Amino acid sequence: MLLSIFIVWSECTFSVQNPRLSVFYYMLNFEGVDSLGITIITLGTLSYMCLCAYSSLLRLRIFNYFYIVNGHETDENSLLFCSA
Repeated sequence: MLLSIFIVWSECTFSVQNPRLSVFYYMLNFEGVDSLGITIITLGTLSYMCLCAYSSLLRLRIFNYFYIVNGHETDENSLLFCSA
């Protein structure tokens, strides 16, 4: 939940240049963070955002017609709708 709040806050304050209000700006520009730390922070944040987006997409059902079924049993119309 805290990571979601940090992401929303950083997106809302993206255009503010002075002072920097983004949490991720301070995490990435911390004095002890090297390139491996930057990679881990960035990869972790992007993975969390993808997990949230795709988990909600896979649970989406519209009129019980357009939805994704496990086991490769999804029909063509539902796949086209979800990909659009």
